[in-house]
Amino acid sequence: MSAAISLVEPAENVTLGELLLALGPDTVTLLGRGDTKLTVRGTDFYDAVEELREDPDTLLLAPSAAEMPSAHIATLAEQAAKLRYSAIAVKCHESDATTYAAIAESSGVPILRVSERLSWRLFDAYIAQLLGEQHHSEDTHRDRGAEPLFALTNELAEFFGGSVTIEDLGRRIIAYSSVPGQLIDTHRTQGILTRRVPDSPLNDDQYRTVLRSDDPIKYPRIDDEEPRVTIAIRAGRCHSAPCGRSTPRATLL
Repeated sequence: MSAAISLVEPAENVTLGELLLALGPDTVTLLGRGDTKLTVRGTDFYDAVEELREDPDTLLLAPSAAEMPSAHIATLAEQAAKLRYSAIAVKCHESDATTYAAIAESSGVPILRVSERLSWRLFDAYIAQLLGEQHHSEDTHRDRGAEPLFALTNELAEFFGGSVTIEDLGRRIIAYSSVPGQLIDTHRTQGILTRRVPDSPLNDDQYRTVLRSDDPIKYPRIDDEEPRVTIAIRAGRCHSAPCGRSTPRATLL
């Protein structure tokens, strides 16, 4: 399936109904009845090991919902209602759709069924693009000023054919590509979903090497991690650096 996305002009308030209309029924459907006039201002990924934080007008993405018992989903929906979330997005089998619809109606929180053929990463990117703002999380807040970084990652991904991310020096992912069909491994997918570079015993050495180099660094395939190229992105100048040399602000992979 190829999802047809109708882009809308960024607005201060985007309703759930407007998002559903723009994304189209091949991408997402509303299960049961729900208030489509609710405002959506951003998205967040649900983490079962963390408390659901107060974040009104947020579309909660729940990739792990398919593995949860219905009672857990019902409790999550009740919590989301109290914290004034806009809706919960899940993937489910056709046989479970009726159960999810009943939970949505009893809790008052709309539940959206995302196409099983669409990755959560791309779905999140579509929502961010439609909202005219970037996803924000506890670790990273992305405003409209970050949009050029996302455009840059997409241009590179289209040229090279592989996933591209931009990370800050705190190893947080501040921008990522969302080009359909791009090559992406589980390591990169995990990083995008959590907005952080996954832990690895090789990280410290690789980051030191990249940040000391003015040239791109190539890394071969390791286990299930695809080959990649990294380069330090530098901006501004530091008086303590030799000859006023610009200092790294982020890495592009």
